[in-house]
Amino acid sequence: MNKVKPFSKRLYDENDKIAKLKMIEVLDRWGYEGKVNPDRYGIDVLASKIRSCPPYDFGDNIAIDVEIKHPWKGKDFIFEDLHIPYRKKKYVADNAYFAVFNYDLNCMAFIHSNSLLRCSVEEVSNCFVRSGEGFYIVPIDEVIFYEI
Repeated sequence: MNKVKPFSKRLYDENDKIAKLKMIEVLDRWGYEGKVNPDRYGIDVLASKIRSCPPYDFGDNIAIDVEIKHPWKGKDFIFEDLHIPYRKKKYVADNAYFAVFNYDLNCMAFIHSNSLLRCSVEEVSNCFVRSGEGFYIVPIDEVIFYEI
C-alpha cells in the first residue's frame, strides 16, 4: 500500500481553484475569513473566525484540505463510507479539517482531521491507481454533511 496517485496537472487545473474558492465562500457564510494557503504544498485553505455564527464554530483558526469527489453527483451520498487518501496524513492536526465536495459543488462532506486517526487504512482501487494506494475509511457517522 505504498502507491500514490501521480500528480495530474489537468485534474489540478480543473478542480483545485474552484474547490478552494467554494470552500472560502462557505467559510464566509460560517463567519470565517478564508484564504488560499500561499504554501502551494501545504493544506489548501486557511481561515480565521471573524464573527460568531452558530453552529459553525470550529475554532478561531482552522485549515481545510478540499477536494471534489466526481462520482458523487446530486445531494445523496450513495457511498458506504468516505475515503480520504492516506497520503494526506501530513495534514492531520488539531485545527485541520477535510472537505469533500460533490461534483455539483452544492453538497459537502466535512470531517475533523483527528477523526482519521480512528479510521482503518485500506487499499482502495480507483480509476487513477488500480492497486496499492491506501485510504482512510471514514464511517459515515464520523462525517458531517452540508447542503451549500
